[in-house]
Amino acid sequence: MSTTIQKTNTPKKKRAARNELRAKEKERVNRKLFRQDWLNHEDFKYWLKEIPNNKLKWKKHSDNVKSLRGLKNMSSFVNRPSETSTKELHVVKTADIKLAAFFAENNVAFQLVDKLAPLLKEIFNDSNTAQKLQLHRHKCSSILKNIIAPVQENLLKKQFRLFKIIPSLFWFVHPEDWKIHTRLLELEAINATDCSAQKLCEELKECLKSKDVSLSNLIGVASDGANSDLPNLVLMQCICYSSARAASKATALLPRSAEDLVRSVSTYISGSEKRTAIIEEIQEFFGEQRKKMLKLADTRWLAMHQCVVRILDYWNSLTHYFLVAVSEDHLKSAITILDAFNNFNLLKTFAQNFIEPEFLMIDSLEQLSFSDPKIFLPESEIFVGTECEDFLKTLP
Repeated sequence: MSTTIQKTNTPKKKRAARNELRAKEKERVNRKLFRQDWLNHEDFKYWLKEIPNNKLKWKKHSDNVKSLRGLKNMSSFVNRPSETSTKELHVVKTADIKLAAFFAENNVAFQLVDKLAPLLKEIFNDSNTAQKLQLHRHKCSSILKNIIAPVQENLLKKQFRLFKIIPSLFWFVHPEDWKIHTRLLELEAINATDCSAQKLCEELKECLKSKDVSLSNLIGVASDGANSDLPNLVLMQCICYSSARAASKATALLPRSAEDLVRSVSTYISGSEKRTAIIEEIQEFFGEQRKKMLKLADTRWLAMHQCVVRILDYWNSLTHYFLVAVSEDHLKSAITILDAFNNFNLLKTFAQNFIEPEFLMIDSLEQLSFSDPKIFLPESEIFVGTECEDFLKTLP
């Protein structure tokens, strides 16, 4: 029985892709796997290493090497620092850190660091530490941010966990100029585990005793809600709240027109980005800083003063803004605010309580001569307030 081999015109490469090659046409592939005894061979042992997941690519590096004998081990190319060089490196790093801290503590410009390091090398040419300094402004900034700042931050956190800093401020009338002065007497560190009112009073007494200040010279004590164990002293539990209450009671007796003007201006402008942009353009035209109008809030203590100061500083720009707003917006609120700006005179309103009406017809009260008794109302017609009048009636 004979077999006939049919010839085909299909290229061998194409038939190989189709897996149609005969056994005789297929090339034999000899795979050389890694052998452990190669690690002891003189030609391979200095550089050859087994790749666990790839046992075929073992001689790639030797393709471009003509002679492998006499090669040194890779560990011989790595310079291990000696104990002496390690100490020198530590000294140089310490010098870098101290120089960076010096620049930060004395508020010296970091640009000078680039000139300081070469100068130190030139002056101290016999110092190994100075010769190895490589400090420049970018490195100095990195040392402060990444080394000194984290360490100091951790120290402060640790200190504040253990202690609380209580400032002792004293408010007194100076005997020379008879003006009220505020001075810091001492910053006291108190253990955070015991910050009771009794402990605070004891610390204050010890502070006064160490400064040779007698309790009899004190009139009152102001603290943030802590009860005072100091006898015969006026206690103010919160200075900010007490000041806000006093200011609120005082302004309650003034006409409401001032507060209404403050609220209406901030409400009209802050509610629109377009109006805010227009008022900023007008401020820039008059050469003023571009600032927003502050909004009065009941929960913000002592905010009235800031709002009033802001309106007084920008009175001219606000007046011109509302002139534009009346002609463009045609809103009744804009007309009301503009009338308030044109007719607002709180001092004249207040002066109506004790000055004759005929003298208030002038444009400015600066023209009045308050030394002239003719401009004042009779004593019986002066209005001092209902509560004051009731009190005066009780007097003999």
